[in-house]
Amino acid sequence: MGWSMDNDVFTIKDLVKMIMDLQRELAKTQTLIKNYNGLREKQTEYESKHDELCLRVKTVEDCLDGKKENKKNYQWGLSWIVGLVGMITALISLILR
Repeated sequence: MGWSMDNDVFTIKDLVKMIMDLQRELAKTQTLIKNYNGLREKQTEYESKHDELCLRVKTVEDCLDGKKENKKNYQWGLSWIVGLVGMITALISLILR
């Protein structure tokens, strides 16, 4: 540039060049900020979808756990029924002899 540090005198040409450089940098900065804001919006959207997906997975897991518990209850009840039927059959066979 055509300026000196001693007296900080700038020519019009220097000032115009500096302004043009600043305008270019400002345009780059604005573009970067727009891109950053877009990324923030996408990140927020993905976080929301992630939270929703985690909730849905937890709901499915809870349902599966409930089915497992119900299955255990059915198995327990069925074993009692089979045991009782077996005992009744044994008693009847003893009585009929």
